[in-house]
Amino acid sequence: MRKPSHPLPFLPTHLLVGSVFLFASQFAVLTPATASGAVNFNLVCEFTKYKNTGYTEETAKGWIPEHQTHKVRGQVVKYVYHTKAPSTIIRQRTKERLEWTYKIVQYSISGKRYDDDLIYTYFFTNNKVATKIRATGYRDIEYVWGTCEQIFLSKKKSKAQQKSHDDPATKVPKPKNDAALTELLPIVSADWEMIRANKSSVLFRHREGHAIYLQSGNTWFTKLHQRLEQNPRLNVHYAVEYALETDETKKYMFDYHKADFVTAFTHKKRKALLINDKRLGRLLGTNDQELTVSATDYNGGLWFSETFGGQH
Repeated sequence: MRKPSHPLPFLPTHLLVGSVFLFASQFAVLTPATASGAVNFNLVCEFTKYKNTGYTEETAKGWIPEHQTHKVRGQVVKYVYHTKAPSTIIRQRTKERLEWTYKIVQYSISGKRYDDDLIYTYFFTNNKVATKIRATGYRDIEYVWGTCEQIFLSKKKSKAQQKSHDDPATKVPKPKNDAALTELLPIVSADWEMIRANKSSVLFRHREGHAIYLQSGNTWFTKLHQRLEQNPRLNVHYAVEYALETDETKKYMFDYHKADFVTAFTHKKRKALLINDKRLGRLLGTNDQELTVSATDYNGGLWFSETFGGQH
């Protein structure tokens, strides 16, 4: 039977109210991913090429987010954004590539069921990744391409390993007499986990839970970043709120806190704000609801907010 030619409906993540992952139990023979034989690592991926999907870029990004993290643990891969659904998958691995497929059943608000295959291929040789969606009853979303950073897991790091993980693309602000800042910058990818993302922004949390850094295309974020670069002592306060349930955020909605410190820096050619505060572990917690992060020049009035959809 031929598939209908009509396209997939645009169903952004926040409209999908029940996600059930179903996985087959067939596994290929595994061979080491690298010469070191490591099989436990994270793939932190950024997808950038959406032109040949057969859909508008907006629709494709609604199904295939730009920023994704996949945890590889032996024969198991987990899609980090689906924290309520441990992900055991079909996988084929060679020295050149890793292939896996998520078989997903999703339900819209109206209760309509969608059966989709999310197909991934990661190439160890050049760090490129490709993904497509094969949907029952709808035209496929063809391949979207990007790159992944492969983060190996190790409880202890030698000085050589530490140096290799320090990203030379991180431009660190002028040194401060602050040991905590020295520990956090430059960015060591293995120490950070991406916890939320939207079309223009991505939020990372430090493994110890006391710091976050945000990269954003928000115009007011950029203005605040410039102010902080020009004046590292700028009095910046931050706020973390869940489920504001509004289409337009206002400054009065936020309960701002003074952080231990806030620093502007550049990482991989993107502006970033680092916020360090012992309350962040409690504020972030494990809440899966919609999350909004805000920061303000407390004395100057400039502020921004960035909202990330809930995790399903």
